[in-house]
Amino acid sequence: MNKFVDNGTLIYEFSDLFLVKCPNCNGMAKVIPLIEPGKDYIKDKLYFSDRRVICNTCGFNKDKRAPLNKPYYLRIVHFGKDWKDNCINIGGNHDWIFGYPLYLNLTCKGHILWAYNLRHLEFIESFINEKLRNSSTYYLSLVSRLPKWLIESKNKDEVLKGIKKLKVKYMSVSQ
Repeated sequence: MNKFVDNGTLIYEFSDLFLVKCPNCNGMAKVIPLIEPGKDYIKDKLYFSDRRVICNTCGFNKDKRAPLNKPYYLRIVHFGKDWKDNCINIGGNHDWIFGYPLYLNLTCKGHILWAYNLRHLEFIESFINEKLRNSSTYYLSLVSRLPKWLIESKNKDEVLKGIKKLKVKYMSVSQ
């Protein structure tokens, strides 16, 4: 039997790609970091780098500087509240820079099930799927911040159905 082992994975590690609803056509757009060549997004901790949103369906694109040079503050909300103009919600169901709603989200058990991208969704799925789970002792790890409703065994089947729907939604537009 496999055992899920959390090595202290942080939500930041999935922030190199946000799949969002295009503000122009409502299709799937990508928010990507604008980084210097040769830089490693994770290794160099470029979580709050400038970003570009690109929609391959309608051609919408826009650049935005990371708001860290303004009076913004960081708020870690992991599966929490909505994006606000004066803060960067790390872990909300919007991207951090533009504040666009995530493409991979749906209502599940009266809550919002969301993921930044397919890698993030698969990480959550692998955690939910395992019967034996070993959580990191690091209090900011993604697994330690998952909401109770998402990890309760009584919701497992519905959560996995929701994850499957999000994967189908992703696959239908990424071909």
